[in-house]
Amino acid sequence: MTGIDPGSAADWAAALFTGGGLAFAAIQIRQARVEAAQARDRDREAEVERQKSQARAVGISVSWETAADGTAPRSRDGLTPVRVEVLNAGAYPISGVVLSIQTSSDLPMQVVVGTLLPGAGLGEVYRVKRSFVPFGEMTGGVEVAFTDAYDNHWVRTAHSLERTNDPARIC
Repeated sequence: MTGIDPGSAADWAAALFTGGGLAFAAIQIRQARVEAAQARDRDREAEVERQKSQARAVGISVSWETAADGTAPRSRDGLTPVRVEVLNAGAYPISGVVLSIQTSSDLPMQVVVGTLLPGAGLGEVYRVKRSFVPFGEMTGGVEVAFTDAYDNHWVRTAHSLERTNDPARIC
């Protein structure tokens, strides 16, 4: 016989099964890569949620002491007392803690607290120049900025939590 030998049926069957096996292996490798990428994405999302849960564990409570009409108490030189309580209920300390209390001027009164250890809290009454406290702000008007153990920066109010790019100014 001259020319190319077409091979036997067994040769052809072996070639087909080998090609099929290679195609199946390539598909499996592609699926494994996709699944690994999805697992990494899930891990990243879980880590972000874990970090945010630490920030949510920081609580703030605000209570303004005003006269019945919402104005500052008359016997205190126009200064309005505000009770602020901050609690770090998380498992890690928070640092760079700064309170910003709204005043009648454009500049808030800022109080540098420093670091709050896990389970630690702060409860103080501050007196600020504020001539009127609207009813909607009776439990607001104070922000606490802090940095968590993951070096994320947050601003917390009695009603919201926001991640920020920069830490609170402490000087």
